[in-house]
Amino acid sequence: MIDKILIRNLPVNTEFISKPRKNNISLGIDKKLKIFRIKSKLTPNKIQARFSWLKENEPDKHYSSIIKIFKKIIKNNNRIIGLTYRDKKFIKLLKKKFKSKNNCLDRGFYKIKDHKIGLSRIQDKISKKEYLSKAIRGKEKKIILMNHSLHHFIDLKKFLSNLHRSVDNEDIIYIEVPDCEQYFKGFDYTHIFEEHFNYFTKESLENVLKFNSFKILKFYRYKNKYEDSLNFWIKKSYKSIKSQINFKKEIKYIKNYQKFKRKIQNFFIRNKTRNIGILGAGHHTVSFINIFKLHKFNFTIYDDNKFKVGRFLPGTKFLIKKASTMNELDLLLIGVSPDYEQNIMKKIRYKAFKIKSINPLSRHYFL
Repeated sequence: MIDKILIRNLPVNTEFISKPRKNNISLGIDKKLKIFRIKSKLTPNKIQARFSWLKENEPDKHYSSIIKIFKKIIKNNNRIIGLTYRDKKFIKLLKKKFKSKNNCLDRGFYKIKDHKIGLSRIQDKISKKEYLSKAIRGKEKKIILMNHSLHHFIDLKKFLSNLHRSVDNEDIIYIEVPDCEQYFKGFDYTHIFEEHFNYFTKESLENVLKFNSFKILKFYRYKNKYEDSLNFWIKKSYKSIKSQINFKKEIKYIKNYQKFKRKIQNFFIRNKTRNIGILGAGHHTVSFINIFKLHKFNFTIYDDNKFKVGRFLPGTKFLIKKASTMNELDLLLIGVSPDYEQNIMKKIRYKAFKIKSINPLSRHYFL
């Protein structure tokens, strides 16, 4: 029985050099946590981004909707704590609405001296009791923020156990993570990369929280075209609830990996004489080429990021070119984040070549 996806030599997706660090990644269902996740033993040293010019782009369109919910929860005497730098923007918005004490733990708190992106080092430190107890100490009622961070935790069980020990009974924890359900249903393997350890659905995250003795106060789903945001407000409980989880989607996702890999490889074998470009040198394109082992095909990679131009796409010998130099292509594949795909297609539709997407959830998918 096939019970895992094994990806050999997956490069660190932020390492735009000829010889990036590579890891063997095994993904499957963790029987103890009951979630689909990376099961390989990775460390921050193996995955932490090394370039300071790299930027993150986390979704924030839904913040106004989330703040409306917070209005019913926050009191002026509450203390609001953001556990990572990814909470900074949201805390700024909360400051405008509430008079509560606000504090976003920056890299200095974690004794990190640089400003390189990624949560691998922070998740490692905040999983330890000494950091958590220091971050959350105080008798006043606290609201603890975790925007787009929980899916990065390597030792999720350790973190949740120490979080439970560190919070008081009346503290509220807000968790937001991306919903992976559509990726499972649509057999999208390009969203896999080494820093995303936990691939949650509403059902699996709810189960993990309850099993680790947290009570769900409120849940809100913010719908996006491809990737919804799952938002949970939780409290400490003293009851561990075991639920029966249906992993049909995840099991089907695992079993169909090799089938989709062959299907994609066969497409490029049939079209090996065509001049094919890929627009976007982010993690979707890196995963697409490296997960499906497409290195032998002669792609031209384009991107508008001046820091990426002239560098190697991680794990390949493809040098990244300026997007403005695109010409005489038989096919252009869009490899950007799915939520930006349509806008980019509108900007370049005047080009005299066929434009498709590497995203299987897109109506423009190339297969």
